[in-house]
Amino acid sequence: MKKPHRARAGRRRKRPTVADTDRAADGSGLPSGFVTRLLADLGVREGEELLASLARPAQLGLRVNSKVGDVRELVGRLGWRARALPWTTEGVVLEADPGPGLVRGPGHPATSHPWHAAGAYYLQDPSAMGVVPVLD
Repeated sequence: MKKPHRARAGRRRKRPTVADTDRAADGSGLPSGFVTRLLADLGVREGEELLASLARPAQLGLRVNSKVGDVRELVGRLGWRARALPWTTEGVVLEADPGPGLVRGPGHPATSHPWHAAGAYYLQDPSAMGVVPVLD
């Protein structure tokens, strides 16, 4: 009876990662197989629209904890620039440039503010704030 082959201790076969796959020639950085399938499933026009949207910077939404108060008041007290969302009164989209005189570091200051850690507000994609108004 033959013994099963065992890999040597400490040697594992490397799993393929996303970095190992072929990249699409469109400069998106996405795997070429994904782009090909996306265009086939959605059609060229809608597929290219989706790819273009994936290339845009993500929006940072802020939703206030309703027990704390009004979102516009909170954002105003912090001095951040924001745009209202038409589907909720509890959230805004934070501008990439937080405002004059504010310290700029990696990311928006909202991501590391103590009020965020304390639960005064939550950061989420603006589209996620559209679920409750639709279901209510």
